[in-house]
Amino acid sequence: GGLAASFVILFASYRISSGFMTIGSVIGFITALLMLAQPARALGTFNTSLQEGLSALSRIYSQLSEVPKIENSTIKGLRKLKLKTRPIIEFKKVSFYYEKDKMIFKNISFKLDHSKIEISGKSGAGKTTIFNLICRFFDPKEGNILINGIDIKEINLTSLRENISLVSQDTVIYNDTFYNNILLGNLNASKKQVIQSAKSADIHDYILAQANGYNTVIGEAGSTLSGGQKQRISIARAFLKNSKILLLDEVTSALDKKTAKNVLSSIKKLTLNKMCIYITHNETKLSSSPKILRIKDGKLI
Repeated sequence: GGLAASFVILFASYRISSGFMTIGSVIGFITALLMLAQPARALGTFNTSLQEGLSALSRIYSQLSEVPKIENSTIKGLRKLKLKTRPIIEFKKVSFYYEKDKMIFKNISFKLDHSKIEISGKSGAGKTTIFNLICRFFDPKEGNILINGIDIKEINLTSLRENISLVSQDTVIYNDTFYNNILLGNLNASKKQVIQSAKSADIHDYILAQANGYNTVIGEAGSTLSGGQKQRISIARAFLKNSKILLLDEVTSALDKKTAKNVLSSIKKLTLNKMCIYITHNETKLSSSPKILRIKDGKLI
């Protein structure tokens, strides 16, 4: 760019000295040249910006066009799950793996028919996989999973998940208010129900201590919250949903002893006429559980 401008000035000087141009014409021409420099430079970077945009669009559309691996089966007349009392969940000779050479379960069978059930075992034993199969995030490779004698593949997927409250270790928090984050548990709930759920999850007092109370924006992915506070919001959602099947995956792992005691006390009240299945490494957490399943290397021992 500098060489081009130098050449123009030298050539203009020659033209002025030869009497073909005036100084005013040269200045006007050079001013126009300098004004054109930036747009011309922008043309050089336009292709780069265009390629970056197209690359981002291809990633976005690849996500939007993604088809769920688990969908409603092709069976006609899928049933709606209407649970009025505590359900019975049964695994019949279930085999499952994420990778073919790494079997998680092999012909595992059990029946869950109590209000409180613990699933214990070391990390990687397959405890969370049981939850994934009950929610039908995955389908078993062999065998059947029944709720009240109905194979879950014969149940409408939305209906199935409406009857399940899941509190996982990885809580999804949105860049929205406390109120709206808890409301995700049940979008039709009243303000009174949302507040009561927060109280049961022992997060109500913390929310009120914030500048805008329940209207305080949490931040992207809950950036302003601790792990325990995120977990309590997830528990509040479960209380608000009030489903007959409650799945708790290490629900007190990020809580202090006092908070854990309060939350577990609330859970015990919540599980009346319901089924609560609780994953834990510590069997003393829910010592009142009438049934404990111990999983080891994908086997029920």
